[in-house]
Amino acid sequence: MWLEWSFTGPLCRFTLERAAVGSERPSALARDLPGDHRGYLDRTVQAGVEYEYRLTADPPVTAPSAVRVRIPQRWSLAFNAVAGDVAFITLTKYDSDLKRSVSIGHVYRKGDRIGWWAEREGAEPVSVHTIALPGGGAASVDFNCGRTLVSVGPKEVSLTVKRCKPVFSRDGTLIACTRIDEQRPVKTCEILVRREDGGEERVHLPDPKTHVLARDEECRHAPKDPRGSEALTFLGRADELWEQDSAESIRLYRKLMAEHLDWVKALGALTRVQRRAEQED
Repeated sequence: MWLEWSFTGPLCRFTLERAAVGSERPSALARDLPGDHRGYLDRTVQAGVEYEYRLTADPPVTAPSAVRVRIPQRWSLAFNAVAGDVAFITLTKYDSDLKRSVSIGHVYRKGDRIGWWAEREGAEPVSVHTIALPGGGAASVDFNCGRTLVSVGPKEVSLTVKRCKPVFSRDGTLIACTRIDEQRPVKTCEILVRREDGGEERVHLPDPKTHVLARDEECRHAPKDPRGSEALTFLGRADELWEQDSAESIRLYRKLMAEHLDWVKALGALTRVQRRAEQED
């Protein structure tokens, strides 16, 4: 990671420190850097880690400056399209020599090593490929990411979504609308990739969470009297607390009897609420 800074002031020397974000103390990367230095190459960064760098002048002429830098993941895969047992994958690598992320796309079949293919018909697969660089020029980059495409195939996954469940009184009056969880099956395609360390990565395409069935339903039932919904909430909370906090539960039952008696009757819960409200705290 190449760091650059600007400085205008009297002659001095610099100390550059680095710490992974969340660690207790920084460590010195370089001490006594000449005052005419305006950059430093940190060769020990790890991919995917966020660092905080701190630059201090000696003697102190300005307040120390600090900056946070997130190092890109060394490898990342984007699954662009699938057809049958074939997947088009874009492989991105953070190349420390080029000091930038580079990407290349290719079509893979079951069993193919990602980043490896033959450059011409009849040749052996290789992982070093030539890519065009922004602004002109080209570079040979090794895309051996240590991953293999294991399988591509249809998959049905189950998603949990919220939907509205109307609650009616015994005479058919809409009292409230409650939110409940519902399991819904969604068809997609599962891509399985295995790493050299034995770990696996599973990706679904398209992402089931973007499916129309994955959306929570809006409530389409609006009770005329919001007190019904309030009574239902109090009743549910009181029943939930009955075995855990009887004093609070009894307080809620008494509140229901005092302020929502009509709705307690409509919910068919009068006997239970009345019996528990009459108990000692």
